[in-house]
Amino acid sequence: MNDYIILKQVVLGPQHVPTGKTHHYDGEKELPRAAMLKIVKYDDEDGFYLLHFDADGIEITDTFHESVEDALAQAEWEYRVKLGEWEATEK
Repeated sequence: MNDYIILKQVVLGPQHVPTGKTHHYDGEKELPRAAMLKIVKYDDEDGFYLLHFDADGIEITDTFHESVEDALAQAEWEYRVKLGEWEATEK
């Protein structure tokens, strides 16, 4: 079970072409393109995380942000995700 609350999520489609401004690695191996993003809040932390999931729904990486707005801006900067594309979940 996850120990975080999902605030927003978006399935990345063909319009979400990575900008190339950010690359995520596991060691020297570049991680695959994310298929879904979620903005979450952990109970024991002050900030927010932008979680990146692969096509199988497995979390592949994350980035920490001081605010939800910062996480939204990161998703737009990295994948061109627009504000209206996010699904509010709060679960």
